[in-house]
Amino acid sequence: MKNYYFAVTVEENGKYYAYAVKATENDSICRDRSYSDLLRRLSMPYKSEKIKLSETQDRRRKLTESQKSDIRQMYSTGSCSLSTLAKHYEVSKKTILLIVNAESKRKNDEYIKEHWKEFQSTKEEHREAIKKTRRYKHELFVTGELKEV
Repeated sequence: MKNYYFAVTVEENGKYYAYAVKATENDSICRDRSYSDLLRRLSMPYKSEKIKLSETQDRRRKLTESQKSDIRQMYSTGSCSLSTLAKHYEVSKKTILLIVNAESKRKNDEYIKEHWKEFQSTKEEHREAIKKTRRYKHELFVTGELKEV
């Protein structure tokens, strides 16, 4: 069975989207060469992909900026230890240390810059992470929690 690949460009609201579509010789699109069929089979991008998440919606962020300033203030007064703050905010002690100690943050950033290949995910892991994020943003958009600005 032969596979055919089509490259299609679609214009929507003045923006152009490029798609690659795979079809087999048994698909009606290959028998009829019907491009309207092809366009129907395309999965259009979600509107939510272009919308930025707020601080509270972004699951990559553990703490908001206001929480970070509260942590700095509590630690500087000496009323709380790293462990206490870490337990309270449900993060690691290292996360708290990187917030309260600028020198530790600088050294950590330097280390990551020098050893970035160790932190790099595989293509498959990256692809899965992108899919999960797109689904999450689309769910927020559908429920009305994510709005266009």
